[in-house]
Amino acid sequence: MASGEEDGTVDEKENNNKKKTKSALATAWLTFYNIAMTAGWLVLAMAMARFYIQKGSHKGLYRSIAKTLKFFQTFALVEVGHCAVGIVRIL
Repeated sequence: MASGEEDGTVDEKENNNKKKTKSALATAWLTFYNIAMTAGWLVLAMAMARFYIQKGSHKGLYRSIAKTLKFFQTFALVEVGHCAVGIVRIL
């Protein structure tokens, strides 16, 4: 029985180490992802403001920012993957 208890302790330690590694990796990825998304939305906001200041109207705005908007809006779908993989919890 003593060896069984020791094996259980070793397994628990390995599981905790795996969780910590996964947690650290997930935290690093989520930090990168959130910084990238924030930067992207800020770029879009600045482009929108610059367009409005230059043109004085919203007409033609979408044509001006369409590619960047589509990229970051599509990249936001990665958040669904975060839930599917289990990086973040669904409440």
